[in-house]
Amino acid sequence: MFDLKLLYVIDAPGGGGKVPIQAETLLAYEKGTATVQNWAGKTYTYVDPVEPD
Repeated sequence: MFDLKLLYVIDAPGGGGKVPIQAETLLAYEKGTATVQNWAGKTYTYVDPVEPD
């Protein structure tokens, strides 16, 4: 009936907007740090939040 797709997004820091996490936008991910590219072609670095112990 409905074709629902699960989509994760990152709210890019510094006013980069919401960036969907997909092959075209996730440029790199290493040790908890993601480099993403928004629709305008600008790149942003996002660091995973640290969970308290």
